[in-house]
Amino acid sequence: MAEHLAQLFDRLLDPIGVTERPADIAAAIDAFAGRRDQLERDYGVTVSRALEEEVRAGIRRLGLA
Repeated sequence: MAEHLAQLFDRLLDPIGVTERPADIAAAIDAFAGRRDQLERDYGVTVSRALEEEVRAGIRRLGLA
């Protein structure tokens, strides 16, 4: 799991400006959502939450969050 979290940070979170590597998948999702919200405000756009909702539901089913 640690390897995948590192890849998630390197390929998704770092490029959008998240500065700290998440400790677990729940922290990664929260970091993404918080940064996305800020970027939406900065750029005056809205990004669909459909994929996020599916990911969060899957994570809950796995008992990871």
